[in-house]
Amino acid sequence: DPMKLPHLASFGHFVEYMKVEHKRRGGKKLNFNDETEMERRYEIYRENYLNAKKREMFEREKDKDWFRERYHPVDSVPFKAEVRQRRHELLAKFRLELESGKYDDLSYDQNEGSGSKNEDEVKKDEEGDFEQNEGAQGGEDAPNAADTPNDDLKGVHALFIRSIPPTVKRSQLIEACQKVEGFKYLVVGDPRPDRGNNRLGWAVFEDNVDIEEARNSLDKTQVAENYYIYCSLHHLIEPKPRFAPIEASLPSRLRHDKEQSFRLAEFLDSESGFSAEQQGVQSVQKRLDEVILLKMNSSAENGGEDADLPTVKKSLDLYIAYLRKVHNYDYYGGIESSSPEDFTRRSAVYLRRPLVAKPNEERIRRDWGDRLDLRVRFRLNPADQDILAKIGGKLLDKELDKFIDKDETFIAKESEGKFRCKECSKLFKGIEYVTKHVRSKHSELLKDCHQEVEFFNNFMGEQMKIDWSKRYEQPIPDDMMRAGPGAMNGMGGPMGMGMPLGMMNMPMMPPMMPPSGPMMNPMMMMQMMQGMMGGPMMGPMMGMSDAGDRGPVGRGRGRGRGRGGMGSRLGPPVGRRGG
Repeated sequence: DPMKLPHLASFGHFVEYMKVEHKRRGGKKLNFNDETEMERRYEIYRENYLNAKKREMFEREKDKDWFRERYHPVDSVPFKAEVRQRRHELLAKFRLELESGKYDDLSYDQNEGSGSKNEDEVKKDEEGDFEQNEGAQGGEDAPNAADTPNDDLKGVHALFIRSIPPTVKRSQLIEACQKVEGFKYLVVGDPRPDRGNNRLGWAVFEDNVDIEEARNSLDKTQVAENYYIYCSLHHLIEPKPRFAPIEASLPSRLRHDKEQSFRLAEFLDSESGFSAEQQGVQSVQKRLDEVILLKMNSSAENGGEDADLPTVKKSLDLYIAYLRKVHNYDYYGGIESSSPEDFTRRSAVYLRRPLVAKPNEERIRRDWGDRLDLRVRFRLNPADQDILAKIGGKLLDKELDKFIDKDETFIAKESEGKFRCKECSKLFKGIEYVTKHVRSKHSELLKDCHQEVEFFNNFMGEQMKIDWSKRYEQPIPDDMMRAGPGAMNGMGGPMGMGMPLGMMNMPMMPPMMPPSGPMMNPMMMMQMMQGMMGGPMMGPMMGMSDAGDRGPVGRGRGRGRGRGGMGSRLGPPVGRRGG
């Protein structure tokens, strides 16, 4: 059953299971060769599976400091105040750059004549899970006006802290960093399942600090039992450009994104507490109206129904740049971060490809736009009931009713048709009347329930960048992490030798060479491992592609690649869903 697997099932696995179950139950006739219908059902399964995994993660992490600091409505207040202060500093820097003309020529269109990618590379970009690989380098398609993380951090002195275990508290790290003169703030990334839930960190210092001296003071400082800080100079990461789906280049989508990105920027400005004097995104609009668009209008040729597209693109691109620089929000990718340091690692720069006269309808992924709009809608209105239901969140009214009715905490049944409020002893004819009374007259007793629902929904609305198709969601025990890589893989050898985390608990392999006889050939080895794992081996572990795992619906070349095999990406079929 795909819902009982420890990882997200591939599309082929899902369809094969449906065929077997459908035949066993004798259901009505279903066309398994209808790719659209199968993908619709797979998407329902995928959403339910991911929501279930996130609920499991919430229950597992909800009492941990890092989690409560990020999502709890009360415990997150100091952290959010620190982030707001950082936003004010970023806004002041951005306005100086804006007034200097740095962004006047910014464009997120693919540069004409720049290095192009083949079809497979474009598909991979479009299907990507939006998380930038560390150390990825920029390419020839980078934006025209240097909208890169490298510019975000010029003049910032930071130390990179490697591998922070989940048991180490942020407060412990801050206490150690504050002993170094000139310390400004600490950034701690999210736990990474592919690294035993360890985290990355950055200690940022004032500009006039000798960063080498700061590193010597902080490096090898003990902050917890069996944990020492190991840090190095923070090296800036250039963003690797990716292509947005072709839908991003449609005139209707461009106009929509222009208006939506502006509304989002205004909302985030208000959330950050920007004053009218600071202007925020209004400073971008002012620059557009008074300088950039005036130049464009004076040189533009009139005519055509899409004559406004150049100015629409220019406005959209500056709004996107503003969101990235000031609010660390990636409009196309959906990533939002609390600091430039973490944002530059996680985000990518998305480029729009030129729109051909008649784009292939199969290549237009309209659901990509739906997902983008859903993210923005939820960010603008976290209490939207329809969105909460879709993302697996909790509905406040329903949860309050359950909280009031449970265990007779608030209601006592006197006799048939008589119910009493245990708080004020009033008598009512039905439970529903007592429930309504408690919610209106004793709302202070429901404070904990309100907070728990908001806590849960804050997390469920987060755009998690975890590939659940990989088999690493169980964290590696701390004692094994300290024991070193030989203990972690259970085979006395280093990780990174073709041993995925999903194979750690496999039984020890028998010798590759019998006491007397030739060495086992690769096919014999594969068959033996198939027997040990209970199924065929696929994916990069064996140096093979699982492109053939396309299910019974006759997928095109490469379209089934990367669906849930070991080490594969999480991604729906090209041309249908994604992002």
